[in-house]
Parts: sequence; C-alpha cells; structure tokens
Amino acid sequence: MGQETRVPHLAVIFGTIPRLYFYAEYTPRMDLRTNPDYLNQYYEPVNQDFLEFRANPNWTRFVSHGTYLRSLMSPVCVSSHAELTDENIDFCEDYLERFIGRWLTWLDEAEEIPESERNDQQIYDFQVRELGYRNDPMNVLPIQVFGEEEATEC
Repeated sequence: MGQETRVPHLAVIFGTIPRLYFYAEYTPRMDLRTNPDYLNQYYEPVNQDFLEFRANPNWTRFVSHGTYLRSLMSPVCVSSHAELTDENIDFCEDYLERFIGRWLTWLDEAEEIPESERNDQQIYDFQVRELGYRNDPMNVLPIQVFGEEEATEC
C-alpha cells in the first residue's frame, strides 16, 4: 500500500506442502494498542469471522517461534494448518472471499492521509516490514536450501 491511506496491508499465504497452510492478515499501519478508533474500524468488524475460523476443529493454529513475528500479528490474524482436503480448501476460499472483499471495500471508502503525515506513515511501514524480515526465525530456510552465500544475495 502507498501512504495515501491507512487501510491495513493485505497479507495472504496459502501453501499445500506437506499440509495445508493458511495465513490471512490485515497488517496494521499503526499501533493498535494506542489507536482504539483504528482497531474498531478495521479489526472489530472481522472478529466474528476470526472466532468462527478458530472454532473449526479441522484447523490447528500455527504459531511462529519468533516473538517479534508474533508481535506483528493483529488480533484477527489467521495462521493455521490443516489436512489437505477439498473441504478445507473450500473453507479457506469462503473465508478469503469475505476477507478480501472487505479489504477492497475499505480501499474504496478510504480517507486520504494528509500530505504532511505521509512520510511518517512510510517510515512506520518500512520499519515494521524491515524488522519483520530481519527477525523472522524462518530466515534459516533459504540458507539451508541455497547455502549461506546464495541466500544472502537474494
């Protein structure tokens, strides 16, 4: 997302090897603990869908080993895995239709950030993204697959 709006970033990961992995997140563009209006605008309306997803017995919550990565997750972040079945794929598809549709509506209705605040938004977004990459415990995977020299060039 550009800095013209504070609509959360959309993040979706869907993997199928060896099990079905599903991640759906609206990455916050400000601290939710100190901005309750932002929390109520973008996260409270999603809470019921999130709780229904969590109640599905087919899905097991996936939790990162990294404390920093867990701190990045919003209260409605879905990070789960399940058996690779058509039923579970359909469940994800239904969830994503609502999830992405809601986000697109937010974009259509978004208020513009004043020019004077856009640089601060860009700095915040970059810092969160950069620290997330740097502190991801899964950074060892490319090193294991490609070797130290090739992984650090990527």
